[in-house]
Amino acid sequence: MWWEAPTRWVVYLDTGRAVIRCRDRSNLRGAWKHVGVVRRNGLADALRATNATGSLSVVLGSSLCRFETLREASSIWRSADLAALARSRIQERIREDASSLRVATEAAWGSSAIACAIGAGVRADIESAAASCGLTLTSVRPWIGELFVAIAPQIKGARAVAVREADSVTLAIEQEGSPSIQTLPARDEASASECLRLLLTGAAVAASSLRRFRLNPYGQHEGHRIRHSFADLVFAVDA
Repeated sequence: MWWEAPTRWVVYLDTGRAVIRCRDRSNLRGAWKHVGVVRRNGLADALRATNATGSLSVVLGSSLCRFETLREASSIWRSADLAALARSRIQERIREDASSLRVATEAAWGSSAIACAIGAGVRADIESAAASCGLTLTSVRPWIGELFVAIAPQIKGARAVAVREADSVTLAIEQEGSPSIQTLPARDEASASECLRLLLTGAAVAASSLRRFRLNPYGQHEGHRIRHSFADLVFAVDA
């Protein structure tokens, strides 16, 4: 029997743009291909223009995420209670009403967990784009988690990792035996350098102990195999 496998679509989304990829059904190995880069508010139109069908996964740039480390996670059994704790912590930190944030948590190691919060409007826009195209939305998650899996061999033993995305700088460190992720918005190289300096100072981390990586989400690396994780657009940066 012959059948046509459903197409998988994956989108990297930041504050300004959406990068679209899909699994190439014409390739027997199921390779991924680059579809295009569009304005974030033009995602639904772009997907409709390709007659997209199947499933959609969205990975969020760090500029759209707020992260919180929950060190007492092992004493809290219900995921709803973990999410509520994360929401209250984030609200205390940003000094704004966090009641509309969508929060998800993931166990890290030991007694810790990492929480990621996104604005309800961001989630609603993604759901609306998928529904308008008849796509099944299978996941919405932070892209940086995909990155850490992809570069795990390169950061083994590293105390601190910095990641420059198009509109943000993120510092990930191990602090008191738990992971910590902090992100600041950065639109250009000057602001990115200053943001990284502030993050390193706040975390008391020496720049010499840092592993640096950069994502070029709007370009393509010739000769690199296209990946659904967008790891082919990441390269290490010398200090």
